[in-house]
Amino acid sequence: MRAKNKTGIITLGLFCAVGLLGSALHADTSAADPEKKAVVAIQSPMEIPGSVLQPGSYVFKQSGAQNGWTVVQIYNESESTLVTTVIAYQNPKLTSNGETVMTYSAPGSNGQVLEAVTFPGDAAPDQFAYPAAEADRIGSANRVRIPSTGTNDAYPSSLPDAASSWSAPLSGDTSVSQPMSASNATTDATLPQTASDLPLVGLVGLSAFAGLLALRKLGAAKSEQQL
Repeated sequence: MRAKNKTGIITLGLFCAVGLLGSALHADTSAADPEKKAVVAIQSPMEIPGSVLQPGSYVFKQSGAQNGWTVVQIYNESESTLVTTVIAYQNPKLTSNGETVMTYSAPGSNGQVLEAVTFPGDAAPDQFAYPAAEADRIGSANRVRIPSTGTNDAYPSSLPDAASSWSAPLSGDTSVSQPMSASNATTDATLPQTASDLPLVGLVGLSAFAGLLALRKLGAAKSEQQL
């Protein structure tokens, strides 16, 4: 009887130990992956997906990921009120230069336009997705394609795939120029108007003369063979 009691006590102790170990591991994991947030101070009205932030301080929080998007919730300074929920695409091609907030170079109709936010510990900025019409307008003004929700909503109920959701291709001229990178630079293959066609004519003539000499040598060789 005593042996059974001892076995039960030992078993109970093992279960308790396993439970405590699991709690400790969970606590360590939580501590290693804290909630990421960035405090953004806005000096003038700033357009964000679907709305405009007035001057003040706001807290941007990452609140999960869906279909390749980062879900971002924007709160007031005290974090007591949720202002809006938007989505963003972590874009490694963007360079933040150490800045928390990036804006588009061409202002929108409501002042500055938010491009991306870099959260602490992230290697790349989160570039915000705009509703389709807004994305086309902002992208055209900056001569770039930007992430788009593909709908009229800043946070649609059904999120499209992030990798294929970008604003429409650019068309027409805009007032803002975009520096050309090595990957998209083009080379004009036409000659300048001041260039002359004489070198080309000379090259053609020289080639024809060489061909004539070759034919004469070939004819002379055949004549010698016939003799």
